[in-house]
Amino acid sequence: ANQALFSMGSTFNADYIHCVFFEKDDARFAELSKAVAAVQLHKRLRVNAYHCEFVDGIANLEASNSSIFRSKAPTLVFADPFGGTGIPFETLGQCMNGSASELLINLDVDGVARIFLAQTNNNRETQLTELFGNDSWKNELDANGDLKRLTVQILALYKKRLLTIPDVRFVWS
Repeated sequence: ANQALFSMGSTFNADYIHCVFFEKDDARFAELSKAVAAVQLHKRLRVNAYHCEFVDGIANLEASNSSIFRSKAPTLVFADPFGGTGIPFETLGQCMNGSASELLINLDVDGVARIFLAQTNNNRETQLTELFGNDSWKNELDANGDLKRLTVQILALYKKRLLTIPDVRFVWS
């Protein structure tokens, strides 16, 4: 399978493919590191795991290579915000600056709904504003006691917000 990544002829010419993983949790990072170390990699496939938050990892990548998210090189970013927190909308926008950037997000709409419904959560407004990149959620989300309706609204709003990122033309769920 690794060989196929580099044998696509003239349609794909890359010096290498670099995979970068970020994990803050100690136990998960140890397991991730062990799994990456156990894989026999193609010589043109590079993998690094960083023990940090996603946002910090993205910032460190940009600090070490200012054009990493601004080039024509294919870039795929997979983001898995824990319960809808930890990956600000602004950071995802940063990752989409390249002309060949793709973003795969595991958006936990149930987790976001729990944040929205948790009136006693002191960080609620900050978390939702960070997630959506603005306070549009205040006018666009209305639970009325219907969790299913709320999750549909959350997904629709998130997709709408993703389409505000420059050059993003397609969003699928």
